[in-house]
Amino acid sequence: RTSTACLSKCRMAMKGHRLLWYVMDTHGPASQHNLMDAMFYRYFTLNHDIGSDEVLLDAARSVGLPCDEISAFLSTNSYLAEVNDFAAKNNTNVKTIPHFEFSREGEETPFEICGGKTIDGFSKVINT
Repeated sequence: RTSTACLSKCRMAMKGHRLLWYVMDTHGPASQHNLMDAMFYRYFTLNHDIGSDEVLLDAARSVGLPCDEISAFLSTNSYLAEVNDFAAKNNTNVKTIPHFEFSREGEETPFEICGGKTIDGFSKVINT
């Protein structure tokens, strides 16, 4: 459903993760994907607080989700248990965002890339 990165480590992202879960269940995967892109843009490009109702509502509005419905959802604790359960089951001790985990054919243990990397940096790690 959503990336495990940040679920248990980033308190401010909890509302965003709950909202993404809700949108998946009520509006489908395309709407969830569009909302996630809008949230990422606000967080990574605009440096906005994705724990803020206003920022989440703006992201939802920008992808055509009904703001009254989203606002009502944000005033609840719905999906809190689901997100917490998902985080507990998938806790990989992620400490940085972004965080990528890759598996190589024939190897049991995946390898990780932590933090932002350039394209060259990704290529070197993946091709090693």
